[in-house]
Amino acid sequence: MNVAQPISRGFMGLQILLLLTPLSLLYLVTSFFILSATIETRSAETAMAALVMASCAPCLWFGWRLTAAFLFGGRLVLLRASPSAWRWALLGVVLTITATALSQVDPLQSVLVGSQLGEISLLQFGLPLLLPWLHLVIEKRLAMRDANSH
Repeated sequence: MNVAQPISRGFMGLQILLLLTPLSLLYLVTSFFILSATIETRSAETAMAALVMASCAPCLWFGWRLTAAFLFGGRLVLLRASPSAWRWALLGVVLTITATALSQVDPLQSVLVGSQLGEISLLQFGLPLLLPWLHLVIEKRLAMRDANSH
């Protein structure tokens, strides 16, 4: 293990404390309320919002698994992580960026805010999670480079 890995893993620990944990809890609470609204109103709009929020759960789960793999096992364990874990984490990135972009488009803002689908724009709060995801992607690339150089 090179000298930079413990520093990088420490930085990941900070990201867990400052970003992953609070935003994961925010997601869980928000999802609970959206799912509750779906049960109460039984409308297509709330069902759509609940479906999008539910699709974020595995994204977050696999993001945490990749984070734990790196934090406790380092780059090599991260390199051996399941490709499906990476795909789910990437889907979370796509959903977050899409929700952020949609919430910034003026005509869509009025439609979203006036409907139950407005909750989907809450996914933009996941934007800071791009930092730990990019950190993991960089660590995976470094692991691949190290594996190819040996």
